[in-house]
Amino acid sequence: MPVGALGRVAVHGLRTGSSFTDEVVRFASSSNIDYALISAIGSFSEVTLGYYVGNLHSYTEKLISDHVELVSCLGSLAKDEAGNVIVHTHASVSDKNGNVYAGHVLRAKVGYLVELYINEIAGTEITKFRDENSGLMLIRDEPQTVSLERS
Repeated sequence: MPVGALGRVAVHGLRTGSSFTDEVVRFASSSNIDYALISAIGSFSEVTLGYYVGNLHSYTEKLISDHVELVSCLGSLAKDEAGNVIVHTHASVSDKNGNVYAGHVLRAKVGYLVELYINEIAGTEITKFRDENSGLMLIRDEPQTVSLERS
């Protein structure tokens, strides 16, 4: 199981109309953060949330194409075995009537703003692989501790 320590905290304000996931990747990369815990609050102008149907290995999608408050968003930043960045986030959003929707963030456009907080996980590598049984990207559990020294 990967073991690390909390490192730097990077904070960024995402602007109207930008792709939430693309901005997470861009900002983490520009901050030299490869592995992290992600949290965010703010608003989306459009969001597609997913519910994973395990026996089908696919998501049921719910498109919300109206402004919603991003009540809570939690997730992780890791890499796959080829070194590609994997963003995994779940969110709860509420509409103007107070109805709350939640799920895996498949796609989202920033509404008025999103406050993004990236908490670096230092001293480890978090690698994910596609599990054939579930169809999901899972964390590889063998120890992956690395040096905390930065170049």
